Amino acid sequence: MSRINEDWEPDCIEDELRGWAFQGNIRRAVAGKKGRKFLLELEAALLALPQKRLVRGAMAASEGVGGFDGKPIVATGDVCALGADAAARAVSTGKPRDAVLRELAEKFDPEEDGWALTQEAAHHLNICHPLAYAVVWQNDLSYHLTPEERYEKMLAWVRAKLKGEPEY
Repeated sequence: MSRINEDWEPDCIEDELRGWAFQGNIRRAVAGKKGRKFLLELEAALLALPQKRLVRGAMAASEGVGGFDGKPIVATGDVCALGADAAARAVSTGKPRDAVLRELAEKFDPEEDGWALTQEAAHHLNICHPLAYAVVWQNDLSYHLTPEERYEKMLAWVRAKLKGEPEY
């Protein structure tokens, strides 16, 4: 299940205006002082991952999901970009990585409503919701990417934002 709603269409002009306002909030959050600080932290968390792979649709994978060839697409212990940051923060306090990943997988159920889940992740990481949404959007956007390609794409996106490149 995706944490972003790609099929959303506004029912009325008010909904469309709220959508545009949220897009502005995303741009400001990514470019702002706190956003840049978080992106630096996210870059470090991505670089520190033991396996350079990111999953989509979940903060942390609690069990492997098999592919057509029998190889796991999602290995136990894989994380998304926000999960990488959350795990890095918890591990830096001395918690074992395996325990942290289990806690993340239990706390952030990917079957829950994606909007609420993104808000909960933002609260957990002490960042604003538009910033969390931008990271989730970039992480989950491409269905066709392998976990390794998703990692490279996210790292490139974070670095582009740190350089001040426009658009989220």
